[in-house]
Amino acid sequence: MGAQATQPKQTFGNGLRLFVAILWLRLWLAFPYVPTQLMKESTNYLFHILVWMLPVVALQWGLAWRVFRRNLRPVFLPPLIIGTYYLVADTFAVRDGIWHFDPEQILNLFVGYLPVEEVIFFYLTALLVSQSFVMLLPKSYRWE
Repeated sequence: MGAQATQPKQTFGNGLRLFVAILWLRLWLAFPYVPTQLMKESTNYLFHILVWMLPVVALQWGLAWRVFRRNLRPVFLPPLIIGTYYLVADTFAVRDGIWHFDPEQILNLFVGYLPVEEVIFFYLTALLVSQSFVMLLPKSYRWE
């Protein structure tokens, strides 16, 4: 008898990932409308970074986790290098008075001259770019 064609196995995980992605998107769209009375002014910068970036990171992982798992170095190494470069450049700019951060808008926790929110911002931004790049690369250019 001939070889039988196998049907792709339907898994609960695919539907669950889609549900979680839709839930994240729904929460992400609702967060900017949180009444400002519920937030301390000193959390403004951190709040906006996390509300606008983490759902996108989570959505990308929900959709392309297998690709990311097989490509950990291209996903995480560039953000470490680029994020660190931007931190060094930003440190010089803040130290030299080119710009500053409003103490009322940040937590006042610093890594050197930079508020912790700025550190998070640079690494998360670089991670989003890196993940997007790896996710959208043609299969022939990434490890599958």
